[in-house]
Order: sequence, then C-alpha cells, then structure tokens
Amino acid sequence: MCFNSNEKVLAIGDNLRTDIKGANNLNIDCIFISDGVHRDEFKNISELDNLLKKYKVKSNYFQRELKW
Repeated sequence: MCFNSNEKVLAIGDNLRTDIKGANNLNIDCIFISDGVHRDEFKNISELDNLLKKYKVKSNYFQRELKW
C-alpha cells in the first residue's frame, strides 16, 4: 500500500476495467475521466450509468477530461 488506511484518497482514472475497478476493490473514492479509454462506448452523459453497470463498477465522480 502506498497510503495509510486513515488517509483520504481519490483515485483518478479513465479505464473502468483497471483504474475504477481497482479503486472499487480498495473501497476508495474515484473519479472517472469519461473522455478517455471508453469515450466511444457512450454518446451522452445519461448513458454513463449503463456503462458503469456493464463493467460492474461504481464511480463517485465524473469529469470529462483531466488537465495538468
């Protein structure tokens, strides 16, 4: 582990199979970057729930893109 269990952690990722699933497995909050790996699997924001169900994951937050 790279963080203590009492620390607040937010996982950020665009891959539901790895980034978001990993956050779910560790029971930490996550933000799904929707304009990433899965951008061609949905047309509008209302379809994101179905996409999450398809991959059997949950996300606490959504953001279109990540800018540094």
